[in-house]
Amino acid sequence: MSTPTPPRIFNRALRAKHLARAVPLFGQADFLHQEIAKDLADRVSLVKRAFNAALLVGPGSQILADQLRQQDQVKSLQVQDPLKGATLIPEHGPEDSPLDLVISMMDLHMVDNPVATLGQLASPLQPDGLLLAAFPGEDSLWQLRQCLYQAESEICGGVHPRIIPFGHLRQWGDLLTRVGLALSVADLVPLPVRYRDPLRLLKDLRAMGETSPLCTGGQNLRRDVLDRMLALYRQNHAHDQGGVEAQFDIIVLTGWKPAPSQAKPLRPGSGQMSLQQAINQSLKKQD
Repeated sequence: MSTPTPPRIFNRALRAKHLARAVPLFGQADFLHQEIAKDLADRVSLVKRAFNAALLVGPGSQILADQLRQQDQVKSLQVQDPLKGATLIPEHGPEDSPLDLVISMMDLHMVDNPVATLGQLASPLQPDGLLLAAFPGEDSLWQLRQCLYQAESEICGGVHPRIIPFGHLRQWGDLLTRVGLALSVADLVPLPVRYRDPLRLLKDLRAMGETSPLCTGGQNLRRDVLDRMLALYRQNHAHDQGGVEAQFDIIVLTGWKPAPSQAKPLRPGSGQMSLQQAINQSLKKQD
């Protein structure tokens, strides 16, 4: 039985065009990528081992490479950053050069087939190799979405999809297991950002290359809709210290290529104490 083809949601050619347009502007709005790179570098530093060969892919991965070089924990780094001229499709190293670390940055939120993409990222890992991935998810940009849809509905009587759909943490965590990774973890890093004005947020998204590449897009945003959306944003999402707030929820995935040396979960039913017994015992110790 053949696997159904995932629906086409994103225009990857348009995504590449947006990233190419962002190259001269990126340094003005790279704060989000800087924060994500710092978080990923910290996670690598917590692994008490050296890595022989790593592949970093995705927009902003050059920032991460610079941070990892300062840690001196990775001997060899391959970097494929579209903001530095690389393609969006990971180009893995040769078969005789296995990797023990692969990190994807700011790209998995705009792929049609995340299972296939995660599988592609994990495929060059040798046993006990580490995969990390970070990208926006959950409630990212919910304020912008809310105001945009309200403004367009009021003025045009309907809405067009203009902001990409963001996946939820639990869904992404399940995908790690589906592609055969072990000891998988998915967690959320909330990054609220304050702007003097919501128009600056729109300019930053463009400078990041994060404007929408939805296949169903195409209609330009009318000026009266934009003005109404900005007014609603200022009215409904004012920050108590001035300006407005924008929410970015960064999902971070961690998974390991299975290896005989890894810890294994206990067989169901093999525990020597029930959860209630463990809680009671803990309470007695506190008394």
